[in-house]
Amino acid sequence: MHDYGKIIDYDTQYDYAHIENGHQEMIRLGFEESFANKIADSIKIFDKKDHLENESIEIRIVSSADACSHLVGPWVSLYWHENPDTSFETIMKENVRKLGGEWDLKVTIPEAIKAYQQLHDDAMLHAEGTVRRI
Repeated sequence: MHDYGKIIDYDTQYDYAHIENGHQEMIRLGFEESFANKIADSIKIFDKKDHLENESIEIRIVSSADACSHLVGPWVSLYWHENPDTSFETIMKENVRKLGGEWDLKVTIPEAIKAYQQLHDDAMLHAEGTVRRI
């Protein structure tokens, strides 16, 4: 659900209308309304990326998993695909911004921090080093 808006309309991906549409789609597919409500409300909180360490364990798990996935998944390739006219230098600067900000704001589970700290540090060094060399 977190990326539902991106799938529907990239340019308006954070519009709350997409959350409501996803909410209605979940109900149409047979999910309990109370569950669909919880998911929609959680996505609104999650997308704010503000003090998530104080949120429910479900939000903290999803937030941590999403941020950590950008360290091991195809995020850079997807970002480049979504922004084909963006220079390599700009993409690497965006990596530094996104990886740094996500780590600080979204990774709230101690086990995730322990498991991904080295990957994060290596990714930041590589991205920052690339930006300096360009």
